[in-house]
Amino acid sequence: MKNENLRVVVACVALIASFPLRGLSATAFDSTGNSMLKGSYFARWLGVDQINSSTGAFARARSLTGTLAFDGSGHYSFSGQLSDSTQSSGAPSFVTVASATYSVSSGGLLQLQNPADSTLSLHGGIGANALVASSTEPGSSGKGAWDLLIAVAQGSSVTNASLKGNYQFAGFEYAGASVAQVRDYAFPASADGSGNFAAISVTGVAESLGNNQTVQLISNANYTAASNAFTVTFPVSSGATAQTQLLSGPKQFGLSADGQLLVGGSLNGYDMIVGMAASTGSAGNGTFQGTYYAGGLDYASAPGQNPPNYFDTYFGSIAANGAGTSLTHQRLNPSTGSAYDFYFVDQFNINATGNVALDLNLATFYLSANGQSGVLIGLQSPYSFEFWVAAQSLPASGSVYLNPLGTANVASYDPVTSPVAPGEFLILNGTNLASAPAIASSLPLPTTLGTTSVTFNGVAAPLYYVSPTQIYLIVPFESPQSGVVQIVASNNGVTSNPVTVYASDTAPGMFTAAADGIGPGAITHLDGSLVTAANPAQVGESVVLYASGLGPVTPSIADGAAGPANPLSYTVSPVHVFVAGVESTTVEFEGLTPNLSGLYQMDFVIPAGVPPGQWYCDLATDGAYFAQALIAVGSSPQSSQSSAARSPSDVSRRRNSR
Repeated sequence: MKNENLRVVVACVALIASFPLRGLSATAFDSTGNSMLKGSYFARWLGVDQINSSTGAFARARSLTGTLAFDGSGHYSFSGQLSDSTQSSGAPSFVTVASATYSVSSGGLLQLQNPADSTLSLHGGIGANALVASSTEPGSSGKGAWDLLIAVAQGSSVTNASLKGNYQFAGFEYAGASVAQVRDYAFPASADGSGNFAAISVTGVAESLGNNQTVQLISNANYTAASNAFTVTFPVSSGATAQTQLLSGPKQFGLSADGQLLVGGSLNGYDMIVGMAASTGSAGNGTFQGTYYAGGLDYASAPGQNPPNYFDTYFGSIAANGAGTSLTHQRLNPSTGSAYDFYFVDQFNINATGNVALDLNLATFYLSANGQSGVLIGLQSPYSFEFWVAAQSLPASGSVYLNPLGTANVASYDPVTSPVAPGEFLILNGTNLASAPAIASSLPLPTTLGTTSVTFNGVAAPLYYVSPTQIYLIVPFESPQSGVVQIVASNNGVTSNPVTVYASDTAPGMFTAAADGIGPGAITHLDGSLVTAANPAQVGESVVLYASGLGPVTPSIADGAAGPANPLSYTVSPVHVFVAGVESTTVEFEGLTPNLSGLYQMDFVIPAGVPPGQWYCDLATDGAYFAQALIAVGSSPQSSQSSAARSPSDVSRRRNSR
């Protein structure tokens, strides 16, 4: 399966990489939330760079371990240890950063000057006791890194007694600074508060151990508190060597002030390890809800592919509904192309101990005892590591308030890190946004509806519906197609707090039959009837799907105007559609739906090679990939079934499913 997986990864990333992509800009980023990030944080940063385009192997691995000190006003300092695989000594060196910059938006979005490379900017988000970020975009030097930063807020001091109780750990490592020794693992551990762990059973997988799941037993693991950190030593098992073990040697960890999180790794190695206070047995889907910021990394290997090694890192966000469904956006940075936006859905049942198997059992997600953080680890190849922390935002302020975590595409409902695009149909949430509910009665849509108006970087937006708690609008076509955009609402002349979100040329989302962004898509036969399991589409049939966020159009139209019928208005960005992983080679129309405002449609033919069943129907634009909605397909020649087909249970987080 691994070779097939990477084949699809490379093909899909190559498609995305052929498009002109957006970049993120730190110059106009919101800093109204800087005061939320103040004090000392224990930080672990892991990164690789100088990737060979032919082999996919990296030439350098680096790690940083130390203290980030934030002043609450946009500046920080760092002191700690740097390990660099290109340094012949192999020993870590002490490094300091006297002054660098950061910005936090009112919703907790973070941009941080990278302490390992001042030309790079880390993008992520903050929680109550931790932050997570990744440098997904090239820096001012034109070069980039595939990296991940996790940091936890520190208390004033720690002793051995500070670390006591049950924890769930997960780790990822570039062992030996080599793609030949990538590994990941997970293990529960019980600390006694006196410097000792009970016997530990580590489950994981390593390239150097044949990519087979391995169990390692560790006895006499111990820890010592010093200088506000812990040194944890994992002894090598009797008769074994470090090369045959998943986990061994001394690691340095920082403990969050609330005792819920540990983060760290080897001072002279290239790993990332997180430990979370384990659930006491009362967890469930209801303990996982709200918005979470996330960051992670992946690695896959397939000899014979070009390149045979694939990496990615990302930052993003998750919206969990507390009932076993979550929507995810990732700003994904693959080693084989430029960064792009990736949207997908997970459906699951978290057990009483806070665990759930995902990705067809290829990965396990662990939720912390307080539900405020989580970690996902791949316990089979491909290798994955992902950390989540519940988002923080400034308290509501002012009589007119926009929720900085409450902006979403009307079609997809994707969470806060999702960019907005010109022409997108958008929802805003807040309080006192309108004096009374009102709906536009004609086209073009007005820019003032009742007592309400909204601007994007000062440009008035067409409004479809307003109420005291919600606004439905169309993003002006003049809105930026990169960087960030500031949204401000006004009610009776009183302006709201500004909300800053990322901007892109496209932010695709497909309407669904349930109007919640998941499940069967709003896809019709040419006679207008809905495609359903009882009325499926057929291979070779032309169908119509409806979407939002497909970006600028040509010929252009006025903001809020109806889509023209003669001539039709086409998307500027090409849009590709996939059914069960098979691309439709016949797209008959992609553009604005005639006579309606804010609605895009695609007329396409169900491609050959799609077997009968419910399958994902995915959209790819110039810088995004959307994988949330389904389509029912009827009879199909069995001999043409595609090995790339993807069922609803095949969760979209797997990069190979694109």
